[in-house]
Amino acid sequence: MNQMLRRIKTYSKLGLIVAVALVIVLIIFKNYGRRVDVWFFGDFRDVSILWLLLCTAAGSIVSYWVFRTVFSLWKEMRELGLESARRAAEEQQRRLAEELAQQERRIDEKRSELLRKET
Repeated sequence: MNQMLRRIKTYSKLGLIVAVALVIVLIIFKNYGRRVDVWFFGDFRDVSILWLLLCTAAGSIVSYWVFRTVFSLWKEMRELGLESARRAAEEQQRRLAEELAQQERRIDEKRSELLRKET
């Protein structure tokens, strides 16, 4: 049964890829000779739709990459902040433990002095 589900999943992915490829070929074929006027921070006249689609797709991919990079950088910066806060807390805890140990040593020394004086 598991192999059958894997086979269905694999063929479904293959069918989806073929369908997307056919849609892309159909878009290219239907828009091959078409031209448009475009404004993108200036007037561009008689631009091929295929070039426009290609530039739009490339811009979308680059934008996705930039946003993903920015969000991953933000996550790393937050993790670095948490890590430094954790280290600071560990350092403070270590310092407090040393102070407590020193206090205990002083108390032990005072107690042993008192015991020596009593005897």
